[in-house]
Amino acid sequence: MKWNLPDTIYILGVLHTVEIRPFDESDADESMAVGIYKADGRQILIDATQPSHLHPEIFLHEITEGVNSILDLNLKHYQICAMGLGFHDVFRNQLTEEAE
Repeated sequence: MKWNLPDTIYILGVLHTVEIRPFDESDADESMAVGIYKADGRQILIDATQPSHLHPEIFLHEITEGVNSILDLNLKHYQICAMGLGFHDVFRNQLTEEAE
């Protein structure tokens, strides 16, 4: 089942835009990035060149990045990756036909 990602989302009361588009050099410091959380721009960017079945996982990872940033949790990147994967598994199993 395809997930319909929102165009905007509130993260802890702060409105963020969500864009799925190809990245260019100005988007990321790291060439390997597939998703970006921009606190200053209040944006979540997802690289459109990635397979669409990965977009929900990237989206949840970037939401986790946002929570980490807003709450100043100082989580390590591997912890954010694990949480993003965990959230994806929960929602995939609850919100898609795969759960049946």
